[in-house]
This record gives sequence, C-alpha cells and structure tokens, in this order.
Amino acid sequence: METSFREKRVLVTGGTRGLGRSIVELYLNDGARVALCARSGESLDAIQEQYGSQVIARQVDLMDLDATQGFVSGVVAEWKGLDHVIVNPPHSATVPISQLTLADWQKSYEAIYRSMLAVVETALPSLLQQEGASVVVISSIAALEPLDVVPASSVLRGGIAAWVKLMTREYGARGVRFNAVEPGYIDTHIVQAGVTRTAKETGRSPEEVMAELSQPIPLKRFGKPEEVAKAVYFLTSELASYVSGTCLLVDGGLVRGV
Repeated sequence: METSFREKRVLVTGGTRGLGRSIVELYLNDGARVALCARSGESLDAIQEQYGSQVIARQVDLMDLDATQGFVSGVVAEWKGLDHVIVNPPHSATVPISQLTLADWQKSYEAIYRSMLAVVETALPSLLQQEGASVVVISSIAALEPLDVVPASSVLRGGIAAWVKLMTREYGARGVRFNAVEPGYIDTHIVQAGVTRTAKETGRSPEEVMAELSQPIPLKRFGKPEEVAKAVYFLTSELASYVSGTCLLVDGGLVRGV
C-alpha cells in the first residue's frame, strides 16, 4: 500500500529542533502542508523562507495557553481545517525528585498536559470533520521505566497512555485516531548537551560516554531523530488505519517490560 501526505494539513508543535524538526521535514518532503511553532523565531524564519507557502511558522510559547490556542485556531482558519496533529510538548523540570517543589510539579504539568490539551481541544472540531484524521503525542520511555534525571516527566508522562486510550474510546467511532510515540535514547541536541556535560564532569570523551550509555540498548546505539519521525509518520498514515489508543516504543529494544 502506498501512502502520501501530499496536500494534507499537519500541525506540529516544537518543530524547529530535534525530534520536532525531523518530523516537520519528513512531512514537508512528502508534500504536506505543515504548520509549526516554537519559541525561537530565528529557526522559524529559516523554515518559512525555505518552504514558502507550504508552511505556517509561528513563534509561540506553549506555556502560554492563549497564544497556543490562538496559533491552532489561526491555522485552522487559514487552511480551512487540519488533518493531523503532532504534539511535541515542552521539557519539564530535571532536578532530582527530592528537590522538586510544588511549583516545579505545576510547571511540569503545564508543560506536558496543559499545552497538549490546549492544542488538541482547539484542533479537535476540525479533525472531526476530516476523513482519516489523527493525533500523535510525543511521550518517552520514562513513562514505562522512570528515569531519575527526569522525575517529573517520568511521573506525568505515564498518564498519556491512559489519555490516548480514553480519547480513542470517545472519538474512535467519529473517525479520529489517537496514539503516542515513546522514544528511548535519541541523538538530539539536548542529549548531546548532556553527554558533553557528563564528559567534562568525569574527564572522559563524549564518545566514551555515548558508548557507555549505549551498552544497555540491544541495538547498541542511540536512535536518530528521523527514526522517531518515521514512527510518527506511520501512525498518522493509512498504513496505521486500524491503530489507535496505543503507545509505540521507539527505543532500540531498551525497555525490558512486555
């Protein structure tokens, strides 16, 4: 079965770096129209200049509820609807769990859930009018195996699995599919920054740190952002027309649970 997103309208949050950028480029290269937002205006300008009318690129802080909803509703109005929504939430607090304050927990909730719900709630009326519409949320393996370095994310992302199940039950009969992707260790700018920091702290080279971190991964390497993008692409495509309410691991086999 062939699949194509030519002329489909796809919205991606956090779309200028890392996973988000790879997702955006994959859809654009397949002919889709892509609306993306990020906090950095410079990267958005470059994407807008490169792809022209094929994109809507807006500077939006997802922690700003009004700005987020305004971005989504503006895209819906300009393009007369949306076909697919990919929610790539902001990052949450990274301090040890013993140091997390109530304010940290609140901010992490707003980053992961409030932004996601604002995007989906605003886009949903349009998605319900399309054939084959879908929503994909970028989650994390931390939802299955809590990570000490991102305790707030580990706790909160666990609920995304329940959310996609419940949304599927509510809206599946009306034609909208809901899924999530759970990336493992992916070679993004954020991971590279962490590797560089660890290398300096331990007196090792970044290559040595990467090799050590890769050892528990059955495929013995970090994933590439484009490999996560391909999983998202699959879940929004006709190839996954009977896939809904699931969380797809993209982790090289790292998670041991079944």
